[in-house]
Amino acid sequence: TNDKTLCTRFDVKGYPTIKFFPHKEGLEPSNFRSTRSEEGFLKYTDRMTKPPVRDFEDAAALNQAMQGETFSAFVVAAVSAGAAPASFVAAAERWRDRHIFGALPSLTAALPSSVVVPAGASLAVLSSGAQQWRGADNFSEAAPAVLFYEGSLDDKEAVADWVKRHRFPGVWSLGESTFYEFTHAGRTAALVTLDPSNVSEAEELAMRGAAEKLHEHYLFGVLDGVSWAEELTDFNLRRQEIPRVLITVDDFEGWHEDIEELRMESLEGDLEAFRSGSKQLLKQGRSVVKRMQYYQREAQRMAERLYRYAQRGPREAALAAAAMAAGMAAVMTAGWCAVACCRVLLSEDGAEPWDRQQAHTKKD
Repeated sequence: TNDKTLCTRFDVKGYPTIKFFPHKEGLEPSNFRSTRSEEGFLKYTDRMTKPPVRDFEDAAALNQAMQGETFSAFVVAAVSAGAAPASFVAAAERWRDRHIFGALPSLTAALPSSVVVPAGASLAVLSSGAQQWRGADNFSEAAPAVLFYEGSLDDKEAVADWVKRHRFPGVWSLGESTFYEFTHAGRTAALVTLDPSNVSEAEELAMRGAAEKLHEHYLFGVLDGVSWAEELTDFNLRRQEIPRVLITVDDFEGWHEDIEELRMESLEGDLEAFRSGSKQLLKQGRSVVKRMQYYQREAQRMAERLYRYAQRGPREAALAAAAMAAGMAAVMTAGWCAVACCRVLLSEDGAEPWDRQQAHTKKD
């Protein structure tokens, strides 16, 4: 419907919008946020029409339910879904539109046999291998990723916060169905753009090492820098420069990129330095001011490179001076054009310059 009253009442801001209206009284309708495909809608319908917390017999049953799911699953150690802690049920009510929530007698029964469950852990998040980045071996499915909650399940706020912060464990392989949710998860995210067919073991070790050490401070994801080359230029990431690192903040209202300060070979150290504040990076955004700050940074770095080049000798100094003069001429020309356009737009006389010229010609 395009009825404005209904749109206002149910907070519809764009089309198409799919809303789920729960049968429980007092619960607000929720928007469909999963993959907009037949399978995505069927999975969403399945999650929303079943109890918030489901019973699973074992890891095989859980894995079967996760087939085709876009996002991770949360599991709690409980004899049944009905015996699940109230904090876990509340989290399930909040996030079941995007995630599976399940109960099993133990976490060991819920997770792959290769995973060692820490003593005292009672809640875990599981991301399937299909959701994870494959790394240098681009032909085999990645290993699942698991994180554990070891606090008290009686603390409703702590459980809710942990679930919200750990929806993307491991290193995610990002695509159209996950990119938005990943960058709008309320966390600082570290994204690396790579050529999937040309990933070295050193690059994989750098990425996985950073994710293991800093997963409490960043979400980690990998983008196909070849397929996404055109879109990534909006964030000053160019295909010929990959691998590149992008840090998104404030639900992607801002981001940081720096080819000199964020490097794949020193990823863990660079991210830690940025987190601690010892590495100050230009915060970029979509506003005109932010774009101008980016161009200012690039111009300053170009001037520094020309200065270093000029130190090599008289010939290099002459070439650097010529390049600097050409750059200044280009900037001045662009400025003159901008001023001329502003004069035309702000002129009180509505006639265009060409019209004025024609009028004078006819009078003569």
